[in-house]
Amino acid sequence: MDLLLGTRCDRVITAKELTFLPDYIYKSYALSYNKKLNAPLVSRVNELYIAPAIDKPVKLFTPFICNSIILVFSLLIIGLEYKKKRHFKVWDAIWMFVLSILGILMTYEWLFTEHTVTKYNFNILWANPIFLFTAIFLFIKSMKRSMEMILLIIGGLLLSTQLFFFTMPQQYHLATYPIIWAVLIRILWICYGLKKADLSMIF
Repeated sequence: MDLLLGTRCDRVITAKELTFLPDYIYKSYALSYNKKLNAPLVSRVNELYIAPAIDKPVKLFTPFICNSIILVFSLLIIGLEYKKKRHFKVWDAIWMFVLSILGILMTYEWLFTEHTVTKYNFNILWANPIFLFTAIFLFIKSMKRSMEMILLIIGGLLLSTQLFFFTMPQQYHLATYPIIWAVLIRILWICYGLKKADLSMIF
């Protein structure tokens, strides 16, 4: 769900917006002080029900760990391609297709729904709907140059978000960084690495 939320969820909320949640309403009244009476606004608190504490199990496969595994797998694919002198276009087509579908969902939530919190979502830079076209261009020899230009533009935008993250109006979730770097490295490999490794004939 975090991936679908836009910049409006990253701003600091007001005190009024904070009272949307019952827990914060409770804390607001409990800590309030009446200056005229020189006394707390709430004289006594009666807790009708105290929920028992729940021990949260330690999760081994968190989103960050899973995405880091994908990053390592992507690097292993590059090493295998270099060794075998082959370009595994199916792998590129898979990750481009998956990210494009995610990007299409983000675009739909941004442009075609009334949810205000899903607008201005910069996650669309790495989960880009345009990847759907580059996935197709992978298998069309005449579209090689167009595909490389599109990937370089996307890669440049992604790199800028990593170098100048402190200026971003929306902070990416920590778990997305391995995927972003997997995409960046793969784009560099497709546009430059394949040629240097003498694998350009796969197009």
